[in-house]
Amino acid sequence: MSRLPALAVTVFALVASGCLGSSAGECNDQGGACREQTAPTPTGVLRGLVVMQGGDALVGPAGTPLKNARIALTVRSPTGEALVRHVLTDEHGKFSLRLLSGWYTLAARFNYPLLPPLTAVHVKTDQVARVRFTEAIK
Repeated sequence: MSRLPALAVTVFALVASGCLGSSAGECNDQGGACREQTAPTPTGVLRGLVVMQGGDALVGPAGTPLKNARIALTVRSPTGEALVRHVLTDEHGKFSLRLLSGWYTLAARFNYPLLPPLTAVHVKTDQVARVRFTEAIK
């Protein structure tokens, strides 16, 4: 019974310091001191449109949306890191991708590389950056 008051005092101290039952901070796995919660990573949204232009089909000057297409999108950061994301366009030829804030160089491919071959885009925190790719049909 003598350990019960000591346990109550310990729990009260942890709650008062914000380590227990608080979303403002968190404790490490070893039960050590609390640390401040880290700030969320700044991200923005990249929205794209993929269209077809040219060919025998009657296509308007704005192009026809490339619907439900799996696009390989190569995203290269200023540090040179490159990753390939596969995005699926919707019924309007649009896609969306969340990226860390910063400048990127993009290249897209469907059956062939899409135009323009390289596109620079600035993704800003909590904002939308827009790009357009075209599949040119001969």
